[in-house]
Amino acid sequence: MATSARPQPGAASRRTALIHRRTAQGLSQEHLAEQLGVDRTTVARWESGTSTPQPWQRPNLAHALGVTLAECDALLVLAPSAAVATTVQAEPSDLGDGEEMDRRDFLTATVASAVDVPSWAGLVDALLQPSQAETLTLHQFALGVRQVKTAYQACRYHDVTARLTRLLPAVAPSLAALEGRRLDTGHVIATDLYHVAGSVFLKLGDPAVALLAAERSAQHAARSGDPIAETTSARIMTHALMASGYNTNAVAIGTASATRLDRATGLSGDDALSAFGALLLRSATAAGRAQDRDTAEAILDEAEHAGERLGHDGNDRWTGFGPTNVQQHRVHVTLTFGDAGTAVELARKIPLDKIKIAERRASLFLDVAKAYTMWGRHEQGLNALRAALKTAPEEITARPAAARLITDLAALARGHTRARVVDFAGQVGIRL
Repeated sequence: MATSARPQPGAASRRTALIHRRTAQGLSQEHLAEQLGVDRTTVARWESGTSTPQPWQRPNLAHALGVTLAECDALLVLAPSAAVATTVQAEPSDLGDGEEMDRRDFLTATVASAVDVPSWAGLVDALLQPSQAETLTLHQFALGVRQVKTAYQACRYHDVTARLTRLLPAVAPSLAALEGRRLDTGHVIATDLYHVAGSVFLKLGDPAVALLAAERSAQHAARSGDPIAETTSARIMTHALMASGYNTNAVAIGTASATRLDRATGLSGDDALSAFGALLLRSATAAGRAQDRDTAEAILDEAEHAGERLGHDGNDRWTGFGPTNVQQHRVHVTLTFGDAGTAVELARKIPLDKIKIAERRASLFLDVAKAYTMWGRHEQGLNALRAALKTAPEEITARPAAARLITDLAALARGHTRARVVDFAGQVGIRL
């Protein structure tokens, strides 16, 4: 994965690849800034190397530039002039407001980190072109999906990818052997399986394939006739759309599906109430990404009422939903609006002992680390990263998003704190 490093004082560092990509898309700095909802000077600072897009800005930046997240990371590499082996003068182009930037082809334009991302080539094949697989009994199928969901919530992503690679090809032959209500149950189980597959692709930074998995989840949910399964599929669809930059669509789909579940079930059981609340939280996050504060807060309030009605922090239908989960999402949504200090204050009020799922606890620590990084409190940000690593090592070592956060922290920190961040990066296998 590409990383960006802090330029040394006096070094002429430019994100030349980023500039080339923007101009190739026919975008001025003003037009790109307008698409991203930032000021033109923010884009200028990104291109000059004096600041770095925050992790939550990168999916929208990648979408605007027509590249993948990994390619976007490569565009953000900084290479000081002292490290350039060869420079090539290019023809001048409009860089906006009279900016003059040297055009250079950096031989070091892509710097790979040693992030231990699980290889998903086999997983993609298992999703798109499954080979022949054994037929599982309904019990075996259910057990396998339960095991993969458990591994996912424990952040054992290498284990998850291995299990998914075995399970996904078995879906079609296993369901073909079922009839009647057993077939309906099989479709519900398949809904959950494709949900976790989509979640893994999102963790590994591939929203396009996650959308395909979400579509498979939706197909099985529709065949099952189970309204809770349909809500489960809507949750991964909402997440995948959001990760692809379609935040408004994600809000619409999420809230509409939650309404349908309410009408179909009256939210009379814990499973329905938990699925309803979890989908609302995903919708609130999408509204936050769309910078629609009123909608995000209204949805969070509705989710809070659902949590109060549920009355406990549970994991019904693998949702991890409850009052504490709502508090955690308030932190995350607040962070999407750039309110770092408020996010930290909200996080301090969350009882960690009530977050039983490792993935959720690690996600909270990562949000806190991001908030402290935004706030300029870099030592506290590093402490939060260490807590995340202790809670769920693969949430740090296997996720590109975590690597980007560590890279950003290293780029912003100074003195002894930066040295400690660099040591931490080395500990988790990230080359800066």
